[in-house]
Amino acid sequence: MRKTSLYNSLISMLFMCLAEFLFFFPASIKCKSLVEILKQPQYQPLSMEKQVTILFAGTRGFLDALPIDVLAKYEAGLYKFIEDRFPKVFEGLKEKQAIDDDLDKLMREALTAYGEEFKDTIK
Repeated sequence: MRKTSLYNSLISMLFMCLAEFLFFFPASIKCKSLVEILKQPQYQPLSMEKQVTILFAGTRGFLDALPIDVLAKYEAGLYKFIEDRFPKVFEGLKEKQAIDDDLDKLMREALTAYGEEFKDTIK
């Protein structure tokens, strides 16, 4: 998969969500989650690898069961978790600039493992 198609598919989903807001239709939880994870502190942009990882989590259902108000906490812990336990995720994204089948599997494994740990922190 080329870098362009990865970004295009993520951007397309985001535009669909924004369209729901703009036309005053009830936005789905997934769209609200995506809007929340797109928020970044001013002058502190995320690396491409981190942006793709959190958008992957949001578009693949890993955030669906989480309340909107814990997503910032989820995101903050996710990057450290991946850097420490699954560094090949960020390395692969940076090197390949795309998500192939092997990287997709690794990202899903990392997000599942983090989700299991994270859910214990919000009880």
